[in-house]
Amino acid sequence: MTEMQSSAWQTAKIWVQSHVGLERDTFHVLIGLVLLGMALVASHGRLRLAPFVWALGVAAMLGCGMEVLDLRDDLATLGAPRWRVSALDLARTVLFPALGAIVVAVLLRRRGAE
Repeated sequence: MTEMQSSAWQTAKIWVQSHVGLERDTFHVLIGLVLLGMALVASHGRLRLAPFVWALGVAAMLGCGMEVLDLRDDLATLGAPRWRVSALDLARTVLFPALGAIVVAVLLRRRGAE
């Protein structure tokens, strides 16, 4: 792949961004928020940790997968990986599911202490 070519992954990302109109970083946050929302729905109004741990695991797997593809493309097009950019993207993806899991774990712990 030369510097002027994009991988199918990068082409798909650009296509989605141009049709949805959101910034690149916003997609990572949006993925995390959607997974957090799914955990809330799966909890059925009860305080349960499992759905939030699931959301965090899925966010971590998706985030890592996306960043592996980005790092591969960085190597092919730039000649070096952009570790900082990838680490920030991964953090944006897992932030809200992680916060949800932490909040639920703290609430469950407090409830058990009462």
